[in-house]
Amino acid sequence: MDLSQTLFENFYQINKLHPTFKAINYLGKKISYQELFAFVNNIAHFFKSLDLKKDDFITLVAPNIPEAFYCFLAGEKLGLKVHLLHPLAGKNLVEEEIKDKHSRLFITADIFSKKYEDIIKVTPTLLLSPVDSLSFIKKTAFKLANLKNYTSEKCYHYHKIPHFNKEINTEHFNNKKGCVYLSSGGTTGKSKTIELSDYAILALLSQTYHILDKKIIDNHYMLSVLPMFHGFGLVMGILTPLFFNAKITMLPNFHTKPVIKLIKKNEINAMIGVPLIYEALLRNPKFNGPLLKNLYVSFVGGDFISPSLLSRFNTRMAENNSSCLLLEGYGLTETVTVCNVNTIDENREKSVGKPLPNVENFIIDEENNILPPEAIGEIVVTGETLMNGYYEGDSPFIEINDKKGVRTGDLGYLDKDGYLYFVSRKKNVISYKGFNIYPLGIEKKISLLPYIKEVSYFQLNDKIIIYLSLKENKDHEEVKKEINKLIEDNFASYCLPNEICFLESLPYTNVGKIDVKELKRIHEEKAAN
Repeated sequence: MDLSQTLFENFYQINKLHPTFKAINYLGKKISYQELFAFVNNIAHFFKSLDLKKDDFITLVAPNIPEAFYCFLAGEKLGLKVHLLHPLAGKNLVEEEIKDKHSRLFITADIFSKKYEDIIKVTPTLLLSPVDSLSFIKKTAFKLANLKNYTSEKCYHYHKIPHFNKEINTEHFNNKKGCVYLSSGGTTGKSKTIELSDYAILALLSQTYHILDKKIIDNHYMLSVLPMFHGFGLVMGILTPLFFNAKITMLPNFHTKPVIKLIKKNEINAMIGVPLIYEALLRNPKFNGPLLKNLYVSFVGGDFISPSLLSRFNTRMAENNSSCLLLEGYGLTETVTVCNVNTIDENREKSVGKPLPNVENFIIDEENNILPPEAIGEIVVTGETLMNGYYEGDSPFIEINDKKGVRTGDLGYLDKDGYLYFVSRKKNVISYKGFNIYPLGIEKKISLLPYIKEVSYFQLNDKIIIYLSLKENKDHEEVKKEINKLIEDNFASYCLPNEICFLESLPYTNVGKIDVKELKRIHEEKAAN
């Protein structure tokens, strides 16, 4: 890997050596690297025909489908700035982002065309379809509802793009400038646009064999179902396997039935995901038996990862003679994605792993002093994978030991061996009766109770509230008693809740985290009635 070249230049050089190898498995359609590059070249020609030039913004809002990835790579090939937004992003948000970035082209899926109709009328738009890659028979079997055939001069359909035979030149540019733009909550909780350089992405990709053992990734399949709008889905779920002679099994959305079938066919060997994905698989009785031997490794990331989930998943694997482990990592879009991870060779219970070899962790106090091992403070990350900054201009950077670091807004500590332990989002720490309470530790302890499905511990006004969902019918008063006893035995008395409430299931955000804001709204609404 050449860290002086661009992302596309590296990708092309690495994969032109085996053009007939399969790169993507999408709903049974196998796409080779040769075909992939031909599709990318064709879209690059189309972009050129729209007079798109280096450094122009394009906005991509689509699920994980091959055509969305081709558009991303075509943008990289031409040195465009590619801004990826959540496929469920609201119309007003997309309109604001297109205007703010002066985006020259809007790319979305035709299944979203009704929602974005007002944008399509006034903005040059390329419509992709989840069935563009499939055979005619599968296209006709695939149900597409509420589609409108837009024919305006500014609206283009992927399947109608003319075919260009000539290879279009790849644009070389300074790979330390920002070319990939991802939206995130940011370290302050406000919506921000993170500017990532090709250099930072390549610096993470260079650590692939540290994260994934070479024998696991070579020529095997990685499940790619996390959306491209997030660094975890784009870099770890798509780019990582494709840069290292592996294949991706791409799905536009997650359902347990097709995933289990693909594992059985030996077309998923490694997985990355949020806790919801693994919980759903464990609930399916067919996620069992000899098929699990086809899984080699799985990684999970997210705000709250229950120790029970890790234990139940790894037990399920062991019971079926599978060597697969579910390993926890830590990262943020400001560092591309993962910066710490437990690996097959180096892992420690309750930790989120050691930093990657080209990354370093520091723990600091409120005065920016570096804290010793075991002391809780804010996590700072330094190294080659840092973002360039926020598009909006705010800076979370800090100079520490003569190194540029990013303040994560997360609390944690390091042990003497360099393993990182995540304690809480800084903004989630509860100040109650003059004491600091870290909800995550309490949530993890509660989640170990066998009948607990979901748990959220938070402060609302002057009260501590717990919301629970249960796996089985159980007397709520008995549950309350057991929860209070558990907290009393394991934490300080000021951690006891004022109220314990129950829902059939807790609400989640678009990125698969429990939606505490929505829980607070629900609770206030109940109190008002």
